[in-house]
Amino acid sequence: MSELSITPYFPFARVVPVDQEVIELETRVQSVITLAPIEGVLPFWAVCGQDGGRLHMHGTRRVRDLNLAHARVDLVVPNRKLRCANCRTIRTEGHSFLGPYRRHTLRFERAVADLCRHLPIKQVADHYDLSWDTVKDIDKRRLEREVGTPCYDGLRHLAVDEVTVHKGDTFLTTVLDLETGRIVWVGKGRTEATLASFFEELTPEQRGCIEAVATDMAAGFRNAVEPGGHQQRVRGRRIPNHERARERAPCSDSYPLNSR
Repeated sequence: MSELSITPYFPFARVVPVDQEVIELETRVQSVITLAPIEGVLPFWAVCGQDGGRLHMHGTRRVRDLNLAHARVDLVVPNRKLRCANCRTIRTEGHSFLGPYRRHTLRFERAVADLCRHLPIKQVADHYDLSWDTVKDIDKRRLEREVGTPCYDGLRHLAVDEVTVHKGDTFLTTVLDLETGRIVWVGKGRTEATLASFFEELTPEQRGCIEAVATDMAAGFRNAVEPGGHQQRVRGRRIPNHERARERAPCSDSYPLNSR
């Protein structure tokens, strides 16, 4: 009999594989691996991160993990309820390889998020046999981790344009930093009020640093940055007509440049 073990493939803290069931389905092979707590190791709470506590109730939950060879892997994970002395309430046991209340391991989510960098959400969902909403949520969490809250400091030259989603039924306004190429803001709609909401998020110092804004000929965008429009309200000064530059934006010949 072989002495090979699958345990090294699941280097999780506080739990260890104790059982495996391989199920032959019509379209795939599925492996269900049961994890059990390591004897003598205290659990910890997912919310407050404290160790120990008095056991209130036993339970398990089933989560998706990375495939093993050609088999889809589901893990049966301990899901005990513990009475927390600090919080004075009943909390769910936490695991370092799982996010709170998630149905997928963190390493599985990383694989899905990495593929979203190269493929549309629908193709990623089909590849992993997931719903579109699940993949969208995973990709959204990745973007929040990597991008986080946008920084508006140092913005000088901006480009404003619109994009369509949902087959042209919905419009989004995007603001691009021409010096770095990064998208700094996206808003729903394509009106003057949409772009005005971006300027309202800036501090007076940040607005004062903006030297030029490249837009198309849409009236709403032009009103937001030209004299008498939104820029007069948010920056407290008009842009004299003779100071408007006649050059083109460096990223596109179709964008006239409005400069202070």
